[in-house]
Amino acid sequence: MKFLIAIILTASVTALYSQPATNDDYVQNFYVTCKSGKYSAYQDIQVGVQLLDTKQYSRSINRFTKALSKDSTCKDAYYMLAFCYQQTGKLPESIAYADSAIAGNPSSPSAWIIKGTSLLMSGDSVHSEECFKKAIEGAPDKLDGYYGLALTYFRQKRMQESAEVIARFEALGTKPTVNRDGKKLGRLKELVR
Repeated sequence: MKFLIAIILTASVTALYSQPATNDDYVQNFYVTCKSGKYSAYQDIQVGVQLLDTKQYSRSINRFTKALSKDSTCKDAYYMLAFCYQQTGKLPESIAYADSAIAGNPSSPSAWIIKGTSLLMSGDSVHSEECFKKAIEGAPDKLDGYYGLALTYFRQKRMQESAEVIARFEALGTKPTVNRDGKKLGRLKELVR
């Protein structure tokens, strides 16, 4: 009986406090583009990133906000906030923070990727296309922008263009940095055929 009560309580607490589930069809990695001038702000960013590993997005948001209050010049904290809001389903906030990151560093591939993904998640495949093209400009050897652009074309039923984007990435000869991203690319490639 105690065991059953423990299971019920655990399930209830997990359901009550867990973060909302998100679609895992996206490829989003983080590319550092600035270093904080203040070590305490840098520490807050590092702790915020560690909290992301366990999907503690609200605690990450607190850390990234704290980092910005200590050093507003570290624009990476803005795209990290954008990611956290995206993962909690608050897409308008995600897009706004991504825009703040882009305003401070227009060549940040991570900011463009997160904005493009948030736009795609909200159904705006027209503007997401532009974001992923900017991400490719900023990180021409990384999968994220290519994958996002190919996925955008796929959702627009532009299969030939999607296949061309995938082929363009594969022609680079670089491998995805994370195995699961390579698997996602393989699944998308199969769908496009």
